[in-house]
Amino acid sequence: MNKNQIETGKQRLHTRDIAVDVFRLPERKWEVFGVLKDVRAYESKLKTGVILSAGEPLHQMEVSFVLDETMTIVKAYSHTKASPYPGVCEKINPAYEKLIGMTIRGGFKKQLKSSLGGIQGCSHITELISSMAAVAVQAIAPELPVAADKKPGKLDSCHALSTKGNLVAEYYPKWSSPK
Repeated sequence: MNKNQIETGKQRLHTRDIAVDVFRLPERKWEVFGVLKDVRAYESKLKTGVILSAGEPLHQMEVSFVLDETMTIVKAYSHTKASPYPGVCEKINPAYEKLIGMTIRGGFKKQLKSSLGGIQGCSHITELISSMAAVAVQAIAPELPVAADKKPGKLDSCHALSTKGNLVAEYYPKWSSPK
């Protein structure tokens, strides 16, 4: 068995790609740009009667937002390039201006869901923004000043960076709390 396959004899039905890029801007700002794209590997007829060719996007959403050095969103833009309900899905894009003023830190995903989850937004765009926030932290955090007396936010965020583990004891001894 190929190490990339669990089962043999399978047929691809659907692919979702999420791509996120982070760009440094002047004046200590960053732009985060993301794309979510769903593609079916077969021709399909949607409820709307639209027939999608194999490889044609079912969903394609783009989001861009600008962060300042406090990780606060100061500009936001959402665009729907492809959706199963043309003329309807893209009407929610202006709602994503609600991102302006939100800060990417603990509790961001909860605030995002509260403001733009369910019928208040598009599930695909909101999911994309959640991924974008995680990438933004990874890209931008190393460029931000860190107070020596403040526990780094990445500690206790995953198994590897548990304050009870060996990695933290070795690389962040100040914050280590062995078992």
